[in-house]
Amino acid sequence: MRLNNALNNVLVLAALMVAGTAQAAVCNWTGVNGNGWSDDANWSCGGPNNGDDLVFPDASGNKVHSHNRSILTTVNSITINGCGYDITGPSSLNISANNPITVNCDSLGGTNKIDITNLVLTSAPPIRIQQQTASMLAGTVTFDLGLTNTVQWSGKLDFIQVQPGMTQATIRVKLAESSVSSANEVNVIAGRVIFPFANSYSGLTTVASG
Repeated sequence: MRLNNALNNVLVLAALMVAGTAQAAVCNWTGVNGNGWSDDANWSCGGPNNGDDLVFPDASGNKVHSHNRSILTTVNSITINGCGYDITGPSSLNISANNPITVNCDSLGGTNKIDITNLVLTSAPPIRIQQQTASMLAGTVTFDLGLTNTVQWSGKLDFIQVQPGMTQATIRVKLAESSVSSANEVNVIAGRVIFPFANSYSGLTTVASG
């Protein structure tokens, strides 16, 4: 009996260790079967699960698409590699990583947009705008975040242009105060942040460079 109990304890401990080391899966958008997130055929992973990292490659089909996957309520991060993405959708989404959104757009005049209903950044995250190469020395790239729908977050929201040699990296945002925290801050590390619409955000805004 004692041997069985000891064996059961070992099995339980092993199961907990495996669960504790589980990592988020990386799920790439392919867009081969339409423009809906709910279609598993549009993803390299066979459809993302809660907690996954979503990657939107430069060479993919249907860059204009919709988050209509209602069972997907939380992802770890979103990375956009390339330009021309227009991501909208009626389903809510929480992004939980400390670096929730990274945008790599390397075309002059390139644009990307994430405008999902009820987008919530649940950590204290930076939004990173990057160049893939050092070739773009003039012109603009634009990233729109929540122009129709507002974005909620808690704590500090840092907008970082990783390679400031890029003449203009413009981020247009529509921000809302989070019900989680009343001490929200916006920090502009580099680049340009524009608030083109009515924002309910009223916290501290710091411009370090930009």
